[in-house]
Amino acid sequence: MSVTISRTSRTEPPRKKIAVLIDGSAVYSASRSPEVGLRGAEDRRLNYFSLTEVLIRRVKGLTQATPSDDSSLWTMWTSAAPANTGQANFLEFTEQRLKWQVRRVLPRDALMIEPAALFIPTDASTTILRLSRFDASISFAMGRLADTHQIVVVSDSYPLFEPLRRINERWEQERGKCFVAFFGHSMENRWGVAFKDQHAPEFINLDDSEAELFGIEKKEVTKPLEKSSTQYY
Repeated sequence: MSVTISRTSRTEPPRKKIAVLIDGSAVYSASRSPEVGLRGAEDRRLNYFSLTEVLIRRVKGLTQATPSDDSSLWTMWTSAAPANTGQANFLEFTEQRLKWQVRRVLPRDALMIEPAALFIPTDASTTILRLSRFDASISFAMGRLADTHQIVVVSDSYPLFEPLRRINERWEQERGKCFVAFFGHSMENRWGVAFKDQHAPEFINLDDSEAELFGIEKKEVTKPLEKSSTQYY
């Protein structure tokens, strides 16, 4: 008598879904600021491959974006002028090499408020760049994705703390805590208080990886400028 043994095939558990939402204008502004730890090295550029690797090491389950795997979603919002060849080349690089989704916004539409309303002269380009933020778009994306993805935000914008906290409060047990990644030296003091909250996002301080991100020897990284002593409660 023959006996048939049935074998059940094991199915791989579904991969964890993670969404990385990047404020490209904020990252560019901070990386080019004279306050960055690499003061006096304005000719150096942030290595976006290294930025990807730093985040992958810190966020369990995160992988590089690939056309065949949608478990890790990378999206960047940025201010871009159609006639700017340098910006066009960079955005082509992020789309073709990094496989990020890119949301282009005209410079005038990326501003949180018109500079004239704050009496900022039109030639104050560094100050105006600080006004380019994509809080509304990133918050909308977080709300749409929070039910299915763990959220990683690359921005220094404090208004994003409240929606990140709400997401943790509701979905932390199921999806894992949200993350905020940015250069710590350029973030407002209010973040320091906010990170003490029970449902605060985990912080990835990119200052700790400056040597890798800018492709230099660690000894060249200088101490960041002292921050304001103002405290927020």
